[in-house]
Amino acid sequence: MSDKAVFDYFCELHEDNDLSLKAYIGVACFLAASHMQMLEFLKKKNEEGLTGKVLLEYWHDCMEQYTEREHRKKFFLQVVRQAKQVNIHHFPRLDIHSLSTATSRNGTWHQGGD
Repeated sequence: MSDKAVFDYFCELHEDNDLSLKAYIGVACFLAASHMQMLEFLKKKNEEGLTGKVLLEYWHDCMEQYTEREHRKKFFLQVVRQAKQVNIHHFPRLDIHSLSTATSRNGTWHQGGD
């Protein structure tokens, strides 16, 4: 069973070029958002008294239940929402319109058909 929000997020990035700078930024943003959301969740549950193995088992149960997946759906919706909030202006030398065509050849980035 796939997670629709995650599937849709990565479909939007793909554009038939997994080596595009847009894809790399999208993956990095998704991983960072996942990490941030997970830490926020674990810290909250830790403050509620869950620790160690019990906390890890609780996390696993929330994410891997096969019948009730509401927590997992909510988690990934938040991750995708946060991942989409990246501010591309932090990359002033990038032309936002050529992100989908930027590729890495031999370890060197080339933008927009260079």
